[in-house]
Amino acid sequence: MYNIMRITISVLPIIMGASLLLASMSDLINNTQATDWPVATGSISETTVNRGLLFSGESYLTYRYRVDGREYTGHRISFGGGAAADYRQGQVLSVYYNPSNFSESLLEPGFKRGNLFMLLVGLGLIFVGKQLWGRLR
Repeated sequence: MYNIMRITISVLPIIMGASLLLASMSDLINNTQATDWPVATGSISETTVNRGLLFSGESYLTYRYRVDGREYTGHRISFGGGAAADYRQGQVLSVYYNPSNFSESLLEPGFKRGNLFMLLVGLGLIFVGKQLWGRLR
């Protein structure tokens, strides 16, 4: 029983860190690649910001844009999130859309500090798990 607990204590941060590392790397790569996507003019059709007690709460937005005469709807600000509170209903903006899939879009492509932060947290968790593994063996 004691060995199972020791292994769990050291392996859990490694698994969590690896998952976070992979997700943040994927978001970082996707955000960077999206800078080369074509741009369409769009507008915010809906924004919802629910204030939380401890954190900023949940925010959500919907925007519409046209490509080749067809209207599309998007929700993504950037890969990895973004602040819908920064946008207002009716606001006209640039929408970056995937040239291979016009329905995939985002508002803020490029490098995001939040992606780098999550990547570093993932690496930190892997390091902590590795240290625990060495001490608890």
